[in-house]
Amino acid sequence: MDSYTSWFTTVQSLLSKLEKERWDWTRRGAQEFRKGFLRLKETGRKKGRVLIGIYGPTQVGKTTLILKLLGLREEVIIPFSKALRGRRRYGNSATVTSTLYQPSCDDLFYVFRPDGTKEICSSLEELETWMGIIRDEVERGHVKDTRPLTIQISKAFFQQDELVRRKQTIEVLDLPGDDSREEREVDHVDRCLEEYLPHCSMCIVMENASQVVALSQIKREHVSDWMWLPHQFTIVLSKALSSASVKDQIRSGKLSSASELQGFFSGELYRHVEGTAAKAKVYPLDFGDTWAQIKQSDPELYDIASPWMDELFLRLAEDLSSIYTPEYEIKALKNMESLLQKKKKENYERLSAKKNDDKAELEGLSRSLKALCIKIENQTEKIKRVNEVEEMIEGLSFQQPPSGYIPGWTERSGKERSADSLKSDFYYALGQLEKEYRTAVNLWNLEVHVLMDEYALPFSPIDFQFAEKTVHFDADYVISKYFRQSSFNRDLDSCSDALEEASVETLQKTNRAIKRQKQAMKKSFRQKISSIEMSIALLEESRETLERRIESCEKSITKIELAIEKARIEWEHDIQRSKELNLYLKAAFVNEIKAIQDKLFSKQTSPLEKWAYHQYWNIITADAERITEDGSVTSQQGI
Repeated sequence: MDSYTSWFTTVQSLLSKLEKERWDWTRRGAQEFRKGFLRLKETGRKKGRVLIGIYGPTQVGKTTLILKLLGLREEVIIPFSKALRGRRRYGNSATVTSTLYQPSCDDLFYVFRPDGTKEICSSLEELETWMGIIRDEVERGHVKDTRPLTIQISKAFFQQDELVRRKQTIEVLDLPGDDSREEREVDHVDRCLEEYLPHCSMCIVMENASQVVALSQIKREHVSDWMWLPHQFTIVLSKALSSASVKDQIRSGKLSSASELQGFFSGELYRHVEGTAAKAKVYPLDFGDTWAQIKQSDPELYDIASPWMDELFLRLAEDLSSIYTPEYEIKALKNMESLLQKKKKENYERLSAKKNDDKAELEGLSRSLKALCIKIENQTEKIKRVNEVEEMIEGLSFQQPPSGYIPGWTERSGKERSADSLKSDFYYALGQLEKEYRTAVNLWNLEVHVLMDEYALPFSPIDFQFAEKTVHFDADYVISKYFRQSSFNRDLDSCSDALEEASVETLQKTNRAIKRQKQAMKKSFRQKISSIEMSIALLEESRETLERRIESCEKSITKIELAIEKARIEWEHDIQRSKELNLYLKAAFVNEIKAIQDKLFSKQTSPLEKWAYHQYWNIITADAERITEDGSVTSQQGI
């Protein structure tokens, strides 16, 4: 008896140990397989924790689904859900922050905040009050922590057989709706989703059955991959029996089972999704208020579909539990090629878009630089022209008009040989001299004004100042007539001298005014040139900036082109590697078999232990054939 007991204990201990190690070889193979990816980055999951997230819009039934999966009694789900709303009106999300639900160890309700504080509620009314307070804190921005709220539900609310059967091996995380209408909640909702979606081992994506097309249009990161990672996502369509066409097909017998209903909605979904090698499981369900309404308004339909709903809920619960198995992990690693192709396409599109943006920016910068260079050339040319005009004006001189002409003795008739006639001719000649000087000054001002106006420089015309003159004859004549030419010539010389003096003095005044005007203009020219030089300096700075930006753009384009080529090579490597999971499983399996062979052929191994190792050999061989879906991984075994 002792010998038998010892034998039994030895074998039992060894078999127990081998069972614990049964899947170690798959984990080693999967680990080696993961190491070789260059681009694919798996989202991190907390070790030892299997977290299931539920994602979807508000009012789609996420919380109610979790409560059903937890095993709450049907009649308490609606009042409990109302309490969770915290007196918030219908039409808005009931889930204000990430929330975990658990059964309580007694008949009380417990609310555990992320900071460790706890609220104890003896009734749904108290729970509703506290949920209202917590919601208000989130809306006011007082809650920054994205760690989940944990609500423990009175054990009296559970179906006791379900509570026993559905062990808490998994956690289902109720995430707030991704279409919050409250602006104050949006930031908190985004942070919750960004924090937890990457870490979910499984994500349930929910949508109303009538809005199935919306699933193909999801933009939220991580969730948008559901069609390429079917083993990491489950699709739940709520209000599945609300459609009149579905009701008609059920009544007519076209849909006569849960599987047919499931197949119908899977077909509806994948009509909008193309190019997926594998398909996520689709669960069309009806529960909560709409299911209660169907029970009242259409008892015939309820009686037909009620067993289907129970069956689909059971399948969903079993599928969620299956993610705890090593086989699930292997399935999740298979069929990654379509995901990698999608990631490669997205990566290439992002890089190409950046390259195109940089090229467009480069073209714009090049045009700006060209225009800037033309401006600099124009401004430089303007300085040259201003200098030329300054030199031109500096070289201008005022042209003295003729002093005027008075007819002599021989050019006069007898009656014109008089003092009065001579004086009259003098004043006429003096007037003509003034007129010619005025005309010359006006022409000067006009010429200079045109040149100054061309460069928008201030212009001050010179003032015309004529030197007025008078004549007085030395002899006092009784009569004004000259009888001797010498007397006439003496007075004519006096008139001519006066005209000459008037011309010289006027010229001197004019030249002094021109000199002052030229000095003022020279100052304006210097200021103008200085202004242009400052403008050129600024343009040169802009040109240097543009040249640096152009150089940066060119480097960026080169860098992106290299990145595109590198990404192409690395994605192709990852795509090829995604097809090689079985090779790594095979290598791990072969190593495991060799370890078993060493035990089997070891002299230190007893016959009983050899029998146990042989049984283990057979078990893992069957596991390998099932996991790889062919016999290639076990082709090297033989004993």
